[in-house]
Amino acid sequence: MSTPAAPPVLRTTIGDFPLSACRVRVGARELSILHTNAVISLEEEVRFLHHTDTRAPYGVVLWPAAIALAHEIATRADEFRGKTVLELGAGTGLPGLVAAALGASVVLSDRSDLIVDVCRMNGERNNAAGVEYRVADWEEWVDVTRYDWIIGSDIRLVAQ
Repeated sequence: MSTPAAPPVLRTTIGDFPLSACRVRVGARELSILHTNAVISLEEEVRFLHHTDTRAPYGVVLWPAAIALAHEIATRADEFRGKTVLELGAGTGLPGLVAAALGASVVLSDRSDLIVDVCRMNGERNNAAGVEYRVADWEEWVDVTRYDWIIGSDIRLVAQ
């Protein structure tokens, strides 16, 4: 695999956030996932959620449940190969991109253009095949497709 380009800076209306790359091995492949921050411990999560003045957009943080879900998918390669997968609240896209690396056709969805753009960057960065990127709100879902798998992690419902 060729070395991916240096991570860019995510420019938003609330500030600029440097993106870091996390490398994840899936079988013989290594994925490189861009994110603004990785939250691994409870202390890091509390610190992130309570410092709103410096907080990066929620969806481009690499959260523990996304890492755990990606690991679980990787251990079930035969169950995802050739299947259709919908990821709700995809964020960085890690679990869905792992499923795509295993041969699934994947729809990565999130409600924010910004977050879907980062998700798309991650797919392109990893030459992900069979992936569609969709801005969508699952509270107002209109897709009638039947998926073999619907996955999601660290999904946050926002009251309107």
